[in-house]
Amino acid sequence: MWLLISLLYALPAQSLTALKKPNCQQKFGKKGMYPMSFTEMLSSEMKEAMKSKDALRLSVIRLFKSEITNEEKRQARLLEEAEVLEIFKKEMKKRNDAIDAFKKGGRNELAEKEEKELHILRSLSPTPLETLTEDQVREMVREIVASFPEGEKPQMGKIMPLVLPRTRDKIDGKTVNRIVRELLGSA
Repeated sequence: MWLLISLLYALPAQSLTALKKPNCQQKFGKKGMYPMSFTEMLSSEMKEAMKSKDALRLSVIRLFKSEITNEEKRQARLLEEAEVLEIFKKEMKKRNDAIDAFKKGGRNELAEKEEKELHILRSLSPTPLETLTEDQVREMVREIVASFPEGEKPQMGKIMPLVLPRTRDKIDGKTVNRIVRELLGSA
């Protein structure tokens, strides 16, 4: 017994924590070396926003957390990380749609507010968001159109199912639709 205790005191403190907890490359929770879940990260960010008195950031995080809570109540269970990420994507899409609507309506001050909220949401993203530019999508559509047999005329219904899986979560579907229509109109 004494031998075990003396061995534990002889080990450096870092090796003791390494024996107890796994080594992870993710963001860590305050309780130790265990990876922080997305909801825990949101709670942490909300506390930081409260401390720094960042009202806009705090309201965006609270709204997002309330969406998660509402969905959990609807399903009567805790959501998995993948489901929370789907809500995250929906919230980003809502912001993008609102920005477009406000710009069309000439309400630039509201569009700017939505853009700030969208920027905050992007900063909360657990994974880096890969996005495609319109030029990249145009090039992708041109390649798909060129792959059609020479006698066959490419149609919207045949091109969209080939383009959308490649662009999913990287660019808005409305934008892809508009680009395909433009290229088909000019072809």
